[in-house]
Amino acid sequence: MWRARLRFALPVVTLSCAGSTEPPVASALAVGTAPNGATSGLSLNVQPAIRVVSGSGQLIAASTASVTASIFAGGGVLQGTTTVVATGGLATFTDLRIDGAGVQTLLFSAVGLDPVAAAGVAVAQVPASVVIERTAAGLYNGVPFEIQPRIEVRDHAGLRLQGGSPSIIVSKVNGNGTLAGTLTASAIAGLATFSDVAVSGSGTHTLSYSLFANPAVNVESLPMEVFSAIKVTDVALGAEHACAISIGGYVYCWGDNVYGKAGQPPMTNGTVPIPRRISGSRTYSAVTAGTQFTCALATDGLAYCWGYNALNQLGGGSTLLVEHVPVAIEGSAAFVSLAAGETHTCALTSAGASLCWGGNAYGELGVGHSNPRIGPGATSGATTFAALDAGGFTTCGLSAGALHCWGANASPATPPANKTPQLEIGGLTLAAVSLGLNHKCGLVATDGWYCWGQNNQYQFGDGTGLASSTPKRINELSSFVSLDGSVSGGCGVTAVGAAHCWGSGRIGDGTMTPRPTPVAVSGGLSFAFVRVGGVVTCGVTMSQELYCWGSNGKSAVGDGTTTNRDVPTRVGSP
Repeated sequence: MWRARLRFALPVVTLSCAGSTEPPVASALAVGTAPNGATSGLSLNVQPAIRVVSGSGQLIAASTASVTASIFAGGGVLQGTTTVVATGGLATFTDLRIDGAGVQTLLFSAVGLDPVAAAGVAVAQVPASVVIERTAAGLYNGVPFEIQPRIEVRDHAGLRLQGGSPSIIVSKVNGNGTLAGTLTASAIAGLATFSDVAVSGSGTHTLSYSLFANPAVNVESLPMEVFSAIKVTDVALGAEHACAISIGGYVYCWGDNVYGKAGQPPMTNGTVPIPRRISGSRTYSAVTAGTQFTCALATDGLAYCWGYNALNQLGGGSTLLVEHVPVAIEGSAAFVSLAAGETHTCALTSAGASLCWGGNAYGELGVGHSNPRIGPGATSGATTFAALDAGGFTTCGLSAGALHCWGANASPATPPANKTPQLEIGGLTLAAVSLGLNHKCGLVATDGWYCWGQNNQYQFGDGTGLASSTPKRINELSSFVSLDGSVSGGCGVTAVGAAHCWGSGRIGDGTMTPRPTPVAVSGGLSFAFVRVGGVVTCGVTMSQELYCWGSNGKSAVGDGTTTNRDVPTRVGSP
């Protein structure tokens, strides 16, 4: 192993024999031609030449030392032929380049010789290519993209630019319609983020992103579908409002906006006729709705609520009576699901704990008393749950297939309410549960659906209208893999996506006639799931399209009108 040695000028004493002279010996490297003119990813304009010299600086022309170049300081990456053999005592490099930015110092070394460092070389980055760092998503006709595109500017080495602010312009390659919004964005630290680009015109579109100063440097997106109406992954229905999670993870709401529950500034008798995105850039994975409020689960697991707060429905996130913007509930607990009743919400943690907040007149929080709770509080007992559901003034949880419930058992509160979780039924192992206002249904995986509670509006779908205090197997529901109930009936979906509804309203079969047993929803659509609310029913198709039907006096269908709809109607574009 060799070490770099410092050389100093000292007096030289020469000893020699008569008639002889010692030849100079190679001992160090010296810079002959210094590297210069560096652009990241391109060969140096001036390539270095390194001399092999003696201690006195004399060129050793006979040396054939192998000289290696490396980065000594600056953090760049040296590319090209980094080791060359000296010829005539001179090692001449021909194709070195530096990938990086800023001042870079090159070190030259050879075995047995003192190394030498060249003066620092300033390496410039020049925009040479653009790539799509974040693809646009959530494209709806005439509305700014939910996820705006972000473009990375790279130098000749393929590295992101660290300085400068080159401009990127977006244009449309094909597809009908036009682009709108701010179509130019400056790259900061190599990233150009657009803010409000929109496409007017549905169908397939391809976008191009190019350097404003050099349009030949560009990249095209893959073909993207611009939808005429919102596409969603989840939907929740309140009394007369609805909210959905778009495929981009954003919450859109419509319908009755009294108390700001539809996420817009509250107005007297105000309605939101078509889906409107709530404020903020946060993304969400699930949404649930009470009578006058809404809560959603952010992608980081935190819960946010908005709307009416008289009974602490917003979870302690605000002291105001009304909030139309999402406010984080009290505490920092992360959840995996939410379930809202009339005035309360319960949330499930990944460990199976149930935490509830809001109204508690019938013990629906499960905390042993009937006082409202400002922030989330743990349900009494040590039972852990795999799933929760809420309906009216009741909450239920599944634990190893056993159903535990708390709050009102039927229409408030007959029989008396349970203020802590109690085993609801024995002898049945349930795979799923659905709560209406005053009835419950549970799925036994090998035996179909059982229902109990009130049935005066044909909530069971069995055609009898007779209540049952114990679980009753409902043959008419046997083909459904999922169902949802409300105060006046329910809807189920088969394994192939066929939707059927029953009860006293919002059937979706083209009539408003009560149906004691399930009837097919009109339109032949294939649904992934259906939700039943206070005045409307909504279904999400296998292709993530959203359809609603029912009473539309406060625009709860979301089609931009107040006309009642008795068949599935496509929810409008945001």
